[in-house]
Amino acid sequence: MSKGRKRTNTMAKKLFNISPDDAGEISAIAEVGLAKIELTGNREISVDGCRGILEYNEGVVRLNLGNMIIKITGAGLTIPSMAAEQTTVTGSIASVEFSS
Repeated sequence: MSKGRKRTNTMAKKLFNISPDDAGEISAIAEVGLAKIELTGNREISVDGCRGILEYNEGVVRLNLGNMIIKITGAGLTIPSMAAEQTTVTGSIASVEFSS
């Protein structure tokens, strides 16, 4: 395993509290600086603290969180809601990546 991959896995373990909810879906909540990220199954991700959309198409969405960038990849991705600093992305989510 590469050093970068190992760091990412360790960071993910520290950031995420993953547990099944009442509907049997997986929810993950991460506190990243001032951003709050909630992932429901592989169909929806809500991001509080979003400062802007850097890239948006049906396969990739990149959001500016101020101190980092979140990249969401998948299929049929849409942004049905963006209000103040909250953004919701729906579709078939394949991965979520963080970078600085």
